[in-house]
Amino acid sequence: MFRILVPLDGSLLADWAIAWADELAGALEAEVELIRVVGRSLNPINTEWPGLRYAEEETDIAGEALTKAARRLRRARRVQTQVLTGDPGEKIAERARTALADLIVMVTRGRSGLPRALLGSIAATVVRESGVPVLLLRADLAAAAPRRFRCVLVPLDGSDLAGCVVPAIAPLARELHWTLVLLGAVEQPTEAVPMPGGVIPPDQLLVDQRAGMTAYLERVAAAVRAESITAQTSMRVGAAASSILDFAHGHKMDLVAMSTHSREGLERLTEGSVTDEVLLCAPVPVLAVHPRRVPPASPLAAWFLEAEPTNREGEVDAALARAEMQHRVWSACCGRNGAEGLHASGPAN
Repeated sequence: MFRILVPLDGSLLADWAIAWADELAGALEAEVELIRVVGRSLNPINTEWPGLRYAEEETDIAGEALTKAARRLRRARRVQTQVLTGDPGEKIAERARTALADLIVMVTRGRSGLPRALLGSIAATVVRESGVPVLLLRADLAAAAPRRFRCVLVPLDGSDLAGCVVPAIAPLARELHWTLVLLGAVEQPTEAVPMPGGVIPPDQLLVDQRAGMTAYLERVAAAVRAESITAQTSMRVGAAASSILDFAHGHKMDLVAMSTHSREGLERLTEGSVTDEVLLCAPVPVLAVHPRRVPPASPLAAWFLEAEPTNREGEVDAALARAEMQHRVWSACCGRNGAEGLHASGPAN
């Protein structure tokens, strides 16, 4: 049985997640647990301290609010509520792990830039630590009536970081009869690549990268179809975020499912995040998965582990990772050195 976790904080924005969770619960015949995290008392030893009484009152109020919110869940197989104390992101993630949740549904306010980097993000912590796919509903999308997801866009770049989303969402995709649209995006090369005996000009490099990515997408699609999940493939040339957003807008996708490191603080600000840009600008919700949280027993996970080498976090910087990805695609799909390369073009956009 599927289990959905819905974190609430007493705000109208957070409460919008309830209707979306109810829609999914009906389709999955799932149980739903509503949780709320309240602040920790600063002086738990002194039982006469006024702050402790305030914390107890806050817990009671939160419990009553959850009971009231639970009445709005009409399609769930069973509804539970729980009030937790502590750091919101950490407690939500911990509860997802202990409750063996299959999905977390939550609203994000979608802040960007310096304020988000300095304040941190509960959603980022939940994605990074929970081990569960997290349906992130931007406030403007959450306010609309929930809809059934049918066509789900899955951006891939040939790396294990991006590919881990596939086995993570496979149980949901199979149960909900999703069509996974596997989207590959390669950036236009601007410089020739030296090789023994000559160089590969940018145009030829692009042709070879497209062919390599196309072959990779077809292999992933075959593995997905072997798990009784419908899969399609498509290719784009351009930056990752803009390719994802353009495709989602132009092809009426219902959901974008992708992996993210969910970094925080200044690291997040300086490195940027494709997921952040997609979350802030996409016309549909985002289903986020952390790359370290792939179900180990999944056949699809085994396929990815066999097919792709592991890029451990922190071993290489982003530029080196991209270079390794290009070299891997070239080596695997050309099968030779030199400037000869593949000459088959990828599928039409």
